[in-house]
Amino acid sequence: MEQTVKNIKKSKSIANKYTWFTTQYYILAMLVNFAYLYWNSIRVGVMCAAIMMLVVMNYILGKASKVRITVTKTTLLILVYIIYNLLTIFIGVINGYSALIGISEFSNGLLPIIFYFVALDMSDLEESKFVKSFIYACLFLVLTGMFMYIVKPSIYFEYMQRSIVNYYQQMYLADPRMHSFLGSVGVGSIACMGLAFEMDFFISKSKKYRAILVSLILLIGIILTMQRSAWLFAVMTIILMSMSTFNNKRRSFKFIMRYGLIVIIVAAIVVSVYPNLIERILLRISSMTTAIDGRSANWGYVLKQGIETLVGGGLGTGGHRAMYIKAITIRDGNYFKMIYEIGLIGTIMFIGIMVSTIMKGIRNYRRCSVYLCIVLGILFQAIGSSILTFQLVVPMFWFAIGRINCKVKILKNVNDTGHE
Repeated sequence: MEQTVKNIKKSKSIANKYTWFTTQYYILAMLVNFAYLYWNSIRVGVMCAAIMMLVVMNYILGKASKVRITVTKTTLLILVYIIYNLLTIFIGVINGYSALIGISEFSNGLLPIIFYFVALDMSDLEESKFVKSFIYACLFLVLTGMFMYIVKPSIYFEYMQRSIVNYYQQMYLADPRMHSFLGSVGVGSIACMGLAFEMDFFISKSKKYRAILVSLILLIGIILTMQRSAWLFAVMTIILMSMSTFNNKRRSFKFIMRYGLIVIIVAAIVVSVYPNLIERILLRISSMTTAIDGRSANWGYVLKQGIETLVGGGLGTGGHRAMYIKAITIRDGNYFKMIYEIGLIGTIMFIGIMVSTIMKGIRNYRRCSVYLCIVLGILFQAIGSSILTFQLVVPMFWFAIGRINCKVKILKNVNDTGHE
């Protein structure tokens, strides 16, 4: 009994190392975005950044009590990458841009890197709470989106008019997409990341039947976004997660058959409800070859900047917030946008972080398969979109990078003692 009490106390101390704001970040941030449907005066980005600053403070105060902090090469490179991005804001100011443009971009795309550091030494119990919070937030996003997609309430159109672009409102009946309260690109990415976790639960036989139900919902949501990159992300996830079962042929066959059945059921449900959907999906697939051409209007400009090709024109200067200062806006294609804003120096740093992470993920595939799926999927989507600046997508992306780079010895020590 005494030993049991000690174990309970130990588990509580481990669970309390990171506050509720950290483990429940996604639920809080999703509720803030949902509130914007009804109160358009809410500064969604500012409020989500404020929640992330609480996470930053929680991390800093937690680390301040520790004498020794382990810094790996990847962590060091990430720290240099953050500092370099901050310095490029001054380049933007020199070029005539407001510093607020760079700060806003930093808040959306780089402040979420705090979740990399959190993930490095988060215990399994805290990781479970964080992932559970993400799944609940993901389901809320997708189910709300389905409701609005089917019912089409007036507030849905009002939201699209003021927060996405008027084009979507005008073209909605001709080419409907499930935007939910976030936009179809963000919904597709978050649903795909949720699908990766649910497949992992299914493989590990943890909450197997719930995992099947949630996977069905998420797959339908992914289809309804009409986002080609999300479809490919989902296919990539199913393939990569299936590969994690290949060490057991019988288990692998059962997994593929069961998930194949789920995909068939999803297709049957969606087609029965929307008979013309197959035609629209085939049209979207056939247009994939022209997707790059339609997004590359300004890509060539990044190589004509002279010295700025090397150092960048300033963080945020290629985004939509800067479009009223200069005509060049690189909204689609994160890598070209990256070269334009932080130059080849910053882009090479980012590539170095990603290559190192992917190699570690491959070497430890059985342990890291779900997180490797998330990293590869988001990196793929970044080819044709600015997904790495989506404030609700990027935290899980960097969290996945942190879990892949987490050293097993440190993780074991954290789980056993609650300390590094």
